Amino acid sequence: MEGKKLIREREALFVIQGLKRFRHDEEKLEKFVKSHVLRLLKMDKIAVLNELERQEEVCIALKMFRIIQKEEWYTPDVYLYKDLIIALARAKKKNDGGGCGMESLLHHYVVSKTTSVYS
Repeated sequence: MEGKKLIREREALFVIQGLKRFRHDEEKLEKFVKSHVLRLLKMDKIAVLNELERQEEVCIALKMFRIIQKEEWYTPDVYLYKDLIIALARAKKKNDGGGCGMESLLHHYVVSKTTSVYS
C-alpha cells in the first residue's frame, strides 16, 4: 500500500471507531474520551489525529487536536495546525457553527504563540 500509513495499534483503531460512533452524543463521547482516548500514548494520539484528518472527519479531528493540546508534553506545532487547516479547507467546514472552523483554530494558534513568546 504505497502512500498510506497504516495504524497498527489496535487501541488507536478502536479509538477512531469510538470517536466516530459517539460524535453525535456528547455525554457518551466525553465518557469514551476519559476511558480510552486519554490512555493512548503520544504517538498513537497523533496517529489518530492524522487518520481522522485523512478521512476528512474534521470536527472529530479538531476535538482530538484539542485533547492533544491539553497534554503536558504538547508544545504549539505549526505542522499540526497546518494539517488540520488543510483538512478543514478540504471538507469545506469553514463555518459550521459547532466550533469546528478555521477561524477558531487560527485564533487559538495565534493566541498560543503570543502567550508562549511573552511567558
